[in-house]
Amino acid sequence: MSQLNITDEILSAFLDAELTETEMQQVREQLLIDDGLAERLADLAMVDEIIANQYQEINHQPIPSAVSELLAEDKQQAVESKQTNIVQLSKWQKMHKSVQQHVAMAASVALVAGFSVASLLSTNASFDNEQQWAQITNMLEQKASGESDILANGDMFKPKLSFKNQAGQFCRHYEMTSEIQASQNIACRMAGEWQLTASFFQAKQDENQYQTATSNSQVRNYIEQSAVGDFLDSQAERAAIAAQWSK
Repeated sequence: MSQLNITDEILSAFLDAELTETEMQQVREQLLIDDGLAERLADLAMVDEIIANQYQEINHQPIPSAVSELLAEDKQQAVESKQTNIVQLSKWQKMHKSVQQHVAMAASVALVAGFSVASLLSTNASFDNEQQWAQITNMLEQKASGESDILANGDMFKPKLSFKNQAGQFCRHYEMTSEIQASQNIACRMAGEWQLTASFFQAKQDENQYQTATSNSQVRNYIEQSAVGDFLDSQAERAAIAAQWSK
């Protein structure tokens, strides 16, 4: 049996249970041993939530059926295990937590008071200094969605998806995470430079959890209202990166 080349398209089909049983099993096996692949699956699950036609409250948002079935299978295996020692958190459970965290963060953002699109277009005031923004723009230019990187100050950068806006400009949705807060951000390439157009913040409550905001659809609505056409798939995004995001 030939090894399946697991692309974003394959992972999306896996989430929708559109693969053959043999292919589903191959993806399951790779997810169990590849943490990076599991994280990418979590990112794609978040994107599925963003482009859903109907938005629900965060506590009522279902995890994709393929993931739920695998979690149930993992739970059953744990029950049947003869080991009596404490079992470490499985990769599937970690992925489940990751999916919930990504969906929660995307669904529970709040636009910072006093910020407007106009002010964000004219200044990058939300960043500490020009050097930090220069690092972010360099990552926006080169990093594919799902590829995280660390800034000099220790903050983590992770692009989520790419699209074109109504003006025909490339835009990217990316996440920034620090010790005290996380933010979902939109930047668009205007006149050959990346410009921040919106930021949505969450305060960190403890080591691993972020505060749920009352307004849970602002970032989704912003992307839906800004994007024209389909989001860029991995192939189109690689082509855009190679072309330095020129039209």
